[in-house]
Amino acid sequence: MSGQLPAARRRASGGLPGRPAPRLRAGFTLIEIMVVISIIGILLGLLVPAIQRTKDAVRSAACKNNLRQIGVAVLSYVEDNDGRYPYYPAEVSNSLGLIYPQYMQGDPRLFRCPGGNARVPNTIDMTLTGNDVRGTNGVQMSYDSSRLAENLVLEPAPGQTIKSTLPLVWDWYGGLEPGEGTPAMQALNNHKFRGGNVLYVGGHVKWVSAKNWSTLGLDDIPDEE
Repeated sequence: MSGQLPAARRRASGGLPGRPAPRLRAGFTLIEIMVVISIIGILLGLLVPAIQRTKDAVRSAACKNNLRQIGVAVLSYVEDNDGRYPYYPAEVSNSLGLIYPQYMQGDPRLFRCPGGNARVPNTIDMTLTGNDVRGTNGVQMSYDSSRLAENLVLEPAPGQTIKSTLPLVWDWYGGLEPGEGTPAMQALNNHKFRGGNVLYVGGHVKWVSAKNWSTLGLDDIPDEE
């Protein structure tokens, strides 16, 4: 019939006679864009904490490695000094510095926890006393070794023993939880108030959470293992 398009032309024009050809969409609607943004936000919300936990685990592992190397250095010092642990009478809180540089391969960075805020020391100055021990070149940059102030010996007097489960060196104020302690104490906390790593006399290193740090409620000295 004269008023009817051939079938081939109808197919080419994209529709039936009298109906306009369908239009192609030019882009996304606002709702679709908002849905995509929401999905991306949810994925980021799941991914970012996971990445942070991974970073924290890597830093904690590096901290443990530091303490293990410090432990080896301390035991080497003990063997070379008639069974005596490092002890510096002029400043007992600086005693750990006696293992540097001879037993630390000349690397003061091992005194710094990768998870802490302390600057990396360039050297270790055994002439520092008092608060200066915590300074740029202080010995106990990230780790507390106050147990050495007890002047430990490998073979103590009769009736006394040094247990292998006794904490020897550990992360500063590992027992602090969020909101606790002074600003100075909080600044020395290395692992975001989650706990700390502890080197024991036996030479092994263990992670101890803040809630299990001390049955006596001490924030600075961990329990015996």
